[in-house]
Amino acid sequence: MIPRMTTLAVHSLLVAVAVAVAVAVAAAVGSLALVASASATAFAASPSAWARAADAVCVRYGKEAARIAPPTSAKSLVTASERLAAIEQRRAGQLAKLERPAGDSAAIAKLIGAFEEQVVVLRGLIAAVKHNDEARIKQLLADGSRQNEQAVALARKLGAARCAT
Repeated sequence: MIPRMTTLAVHSLLVAVAVAVAVAVAAAVGSLALVASASATAFAASPSAWARAADAVCVRYGKEAARIAPPTSAKSLVTASERLAAIEQRRAGQLAKLERPAGDSAAIAKLIGAFEEQVVVLRGLIAAVKHNDEARIKQLLADGSRQNEQAVALARKLGAARCAT
C-alpha cells in the first residue's frame, strides 16, 4: 500500500512527472516529419547520420511516453513513473545500438549514461513515494533535474535536437 503523502509532496511529484510527460509530448508532436525520414535502427557512420538516427529513436520513445496519462494521485504517480522508467531504459538501449562516429563516441556514451541515470532517478522516486520519504523525493528531483540538464546539453552538442527536448 502506498502511504499518504503531504499535499506539497504529491504536488511536487505530480508537477515533475507532468513536466516529463509534457516534454515527451512536445518532442513527439514537433518531430513527426523526422520519423518519416530516418529509421530508428539505421546505422550511422557520420555525426549527422548518427544525430538523425538518434533523433528518430528519441521521437519514437517520446511518442510512447506521451501516451502516459498525467498522474493525479500518489498511486498513479508510481504507475506513470514505472512506465516512464521502462520507456527511458528502452530508449537508452536503442541509442546504445547505433553505430557511433569515432570522434563522438565518448560524448555519445555520456549521453546514454545520462539517460540511464534518469532511469535510476525515476526508480528511486518510485521507492521514495512508496515509503513517503519526502527528503529523498526532493533530493531525487534535484538529481533528476541535473541529469536532464546534462542530457540536453550533450544531445545539443551532438546535433540530436529531438533528444534535447
